[in-house]
Amino acid sequence: MKIIHIHSVKIVQLLGVIAILLTISSIAGQFVVYKLHHPRALGIPDIFYLDNEYNIPSYFSAFILGLAAFLLGIIALSEKKGDGHFQKYWIFLAIIFLFFSIDEALSFHEKLSVPLRNLFGWDELVGWKRFFLFTWVVPGIVFSLLLIVSYLRFFYHLPRKLRFSFFIAALLCISGAIGMELVSSYYLKTYGSLNFTYAMIITFEEILEMSGTILFIHALFNYINDKELTIQFDKEHH
Repeated sequence: MKIIHIHSVKIVQLLGVIAILLTISSIAGQFVVYKLHHPRALGIPDIFYLDNEYNIPSYFSAFILGLAAFLLGIIALSEKKGDGHFQKYWIFLAIIFLFFSIDEALSFHEKLSVPLRNLFGWDELVGWKRFFLFTWVVPGIVFSLLLIVSYLRFFYHLPRKLRFSFFIAALLCISGAIGMELVSSYYLKTYGSLNFTYAMIITFEEILEMSGTILFIHALFNYINDKELTIQFDKEHH
């Protein structure tokens, strides 16, 4: 049987380098737009702006979320007797990250804000409501809290090293996806989006999300290696 060795450290390092290059490209592009006053610049800033949809950074984010979903799926399928009662937790995490990946590529959640504002009767976003221009964060906060509570038993079952990595990764992702989203919502509603400060707020938000996801991938690779999990495709015998 031929064994294919995957160097997980090199993969994580490559993802980190790509994330750094995309961040630098986004900052440079927005500097050209707002500080050098070239709003179009042949459309290049839009291609690398971290806040835009359907561009290189958004597809990269979708890819790393999809990779996390794939690794979670491997772990879920490899759960044996003894730890098998935690298999459903791994499966649900894989489904969540697969949804996040698809959402990142197609931006479903962005379309929820207007219907939710109408549902809540928030016709005018004044005062504290300016934090909720991106109203999808409301169900996002509720979902995050429910997920944290329901996963406490699973979390404490994990090895200590993995628990720490999971905690930091979750903290980074939630701080970016929800925490900084609240900040950017308030700033956008107060000062608008066509300025360098808003672009940097968004950049920091995306840095947190990408960093958290890559750290999570690193932790999953370590877990797979520590457990010596393998995938074997059996050939059918007729």
